[in-house]
Amino acid sequence: MIALAQDTKQIEVYRNKPQLIMSAANTRYKIIKGGRRLGKTTGMVAPTLKHNMESMPGSSGFFAGKSYRKILDHLLPEVISGWKMLGWVEDEDFVVCKTPPKSWLKNTIVRPRTFDHFITAKNGSGIHLISFDHSSSSNGLSMDHGAIDEAKQLDPVRVDSELLKTMSGHASIVNEDGTCWRDLPGHTGLIITQDSYYGKRDFRWIDRYADSATAYKDLLEIILLQMKLQKDFNMPLQRYIWKKQREATMFLTPSTLENLAFLGIDYFKNAYRNSSLIEFRTSILNEDVPEIENGFYTYLDESIHGYSDKSNYSRIETIGLDRYRAGKGRDCQLDKDWRADLPLRIGLDYGTTWNWMLVMQLYGHVYWGLKNFTAQSPSKLEDLVREFCAYYKPHVHRVIYIYDDPSGHREKTNTTESDIETVITILVANDWEVIRGNDHNAYIPHKTKYRIVNYVLDSRDERDERFPTFQINQNNCYETLWSMSKAPIKQGQKDFEKDKTSETNLPADEQWRATHLSDCFDMIVGYECEHLLDGDDITFSI
Repeated sequence: MIALAQDTKQIEVYRNKPQLIMSAANTRYKIIKGGRRLGKTTGMVAPTLKHNMESMPGSSGFFAGKSYRKILDHLLPEVISGWKMLGWVEDEDFVVCKTPPKSWLKNTIVRPRTFDHFITAKNGSGIHLISFDHSSSSNGLSMDHGAIDEAKQLDPVRVDSELLKTMSGHASIVNEDGTCWRDLPGHTGLIITQDSYYGKRDFRWIDRYADSATAYKDLLEIILLQMKLQKDFNMPLQRYIWKKQREATMFLTPSTLENLAFLGIDYFKNAYRNSSLIEFRTSILNEDVPEIENGFYTYLDESIHGYSDKSNYSRIETIGLDRYRAGKGRDCQLDKDWRADLPLRIGLDYGTTWNWMLVMQLYGHVYWGLKNFTAQSPSKLEDLVREFCAYYKPHVHRVIYIYDDPSGHREKTNTTESDIETVITILVANDWEVIRGNDHNAYIPHKTKYRIVNYVLDSRDERDERFPTFQINQNNCYETLWSMSKAPIKQGQKDFEKDKTSETNLPADEQWRATHLSDCFDMIVGYECEHLLDGDDITFSI
């Protein structure tokens, strides 16, 4: 049972063991590095934010992530879902990024200049939505508590200077029941979540909390004292517990197995059966593993090739946040890296249950990875192409270069039309001029592709300048970047090649983590740059 602070109502909510420990101990610092589908955002971040807002009426907190669009599109819906399970209803108990009723603000300590990036609760408390790619800066703010999602993606220098330095709070505020905020465990408290590390590209700054983490037996003492307090409440014991909680740091590293009762045993059987060992260790067992050695994309480095600061947030303001959250106006005008006056390039990979598309542009001697699209059955190839057409409807230069898997040039068994003909028919109907970049049926050998893609990815001073460089949108092409960074290399029958066993080993609903989208990248870059190769000289070690 989780008691609501503002009334006597109680809500029954299922909690797995890590969620229960986090809630029951309620330490000032909560650091969770947990497995996939553990319920970190819905079952940990959401109740923590709600508890802090309720226990400190009129307070200000923050919810921070790398990208504002990711916060809006993925994280915030999970937080709101968690609040809903705990009894909160949007527009009745809180409003998102809009001016609340005046009566809600009577307790607010510091009102934001605008409510565009602020969640307001009915008691006047609020949450600032802070990202590292948007102008919604935390500079000048005084925060009473905070939450950080996917910490391994955030630069620790910016975390310290732009987030943690704001945690001064309003220590002298006293609630109507006489409790002072400085005594509460949530005041200047912090919850940080992420999944396991995957190699050198991840920031590891949360490990500093592990060095000062409170021993499990001391957390258990706090929990037992909480149970005693529920049976026989007295204020001296409550203050003692608060003191213990404020001095404590919880550092949990649970695997997805902790959510067995909710997910069911079949989920884990399928994950073990259909995943590679490294995928199972990282995603399910929550183990930190080294970067893939001898990967197909030797020179790929997310810190060099990836970017996440090219979102046109003025477009969201024009659309209106309510309409945007409802799915309206989500098109290419949201992207600052998109050029309306230049042709698009797409790579296509066809499948039976999945179809894949990567959209790129070439300008400034740089290949820009703009956005990827995926369609899983029952969605079809036609749905994928129509989604592309809707997203790029505002595009002015209506020319598109297509590079695709030659297998799609053959007629399908259930129709006289091939996959590529299906694609072209829809594009032409949407006023695109289509230029086929590989209208022949020849595949590029793996060894040749390896050379080309790594010439493009090479960022060394001595790189071959004839080849364009590469930049990729980490928000819009997350799946492509994952696909490329996790693609191993292996020895084939005649020569080395990309290891594509993930395409057969991964379950159907997780094929986005396989090598399909990396193939889309290969097709665009490979077919366009093949003519730049000189002989058989290979300058990249395997």
